[in-house]
Amino acid sequence: MRKKIILSLLLIFVFFSISSSQLLIKNPNWKNGEKFSYEIRYKDELVGSQDYLITDTLIEKTKAYQIKVATLTGYQSQNTFDSVSLIINQGNLKPLILERMIMTPQMFIKVQAIYLADKVKVKLETPQGNKETDIDFPKDGYDNEEIVLLLRALTLKERTKFTFKDVSPISATSFPVEIEVLKPEKVKVPSGEFLCNKVKMKVAGKEVELFYQKNKPNLMVKYLDNAGGTVMTLKEYK
Repeated sequence: MRKKIILSLLLIFVFFSISSSQLLIKNPNWKNGEKFSYEIRYKDELVGSQDYLITDTLIEKTKAYQIKVATLTGYQSQNTFDSVSLIINQGNLKPLILERMIMTPQMFIKVQAIYLADKVKVKLETPQGNKETDIDFPKDGYDNEEIVLLLRALTLKERTKFTFKDVSPISATSFPVEIEVLKPEKVKVPSGEFLCNKVKMKVAGKEVELFYQKNKPNLMVKYLDNAGGTVMTLKEYK
């Protein structure tokens, strides 16, 4: 049972990424040094936190963002730490380099991914051994770890629908994603009350709801997985 709960919490972060020729990406102009954090609850119990840091960087003279995400979850004395460093192109928000580590008392997983024009070169270290493989990188592809940020760069109008794919280096595959923008709602979270664009997302057989503040900086305020019982709420923004 414990393993199923830990896996459920991990899957929150495994499937996050999107792609589509239909997406009209606008540069979000994130501020250098932008920080924000979330509380993670499982069936109303506080089980962890997720912290973001966005900084400007250069990759071979290409202006880029470095996104660092640290996720700590603990349930019934089973702690999981998930560390992500993702570099994306500032102009089109396309992924360039991913490094990710997941640690639990039972396992350690390390993922490295280099994004090229039409493929992703993936290196994976697991307790079962090391593996190197190439996976397809669709023209409309984005890395799984940037989805909650990428949606900030879309115009979320009610009744708008998007379709795209999820590129997941850790599972060496991609998934179709469906996005539907619903009626705006007021949402109260630890950092305050916000008028939000409500988004329904379907991916890999899973359906979740996300809430983005209508005003800048258009942060994700809340993530809700009704079926799985997991909720993420905005705790702080700097």
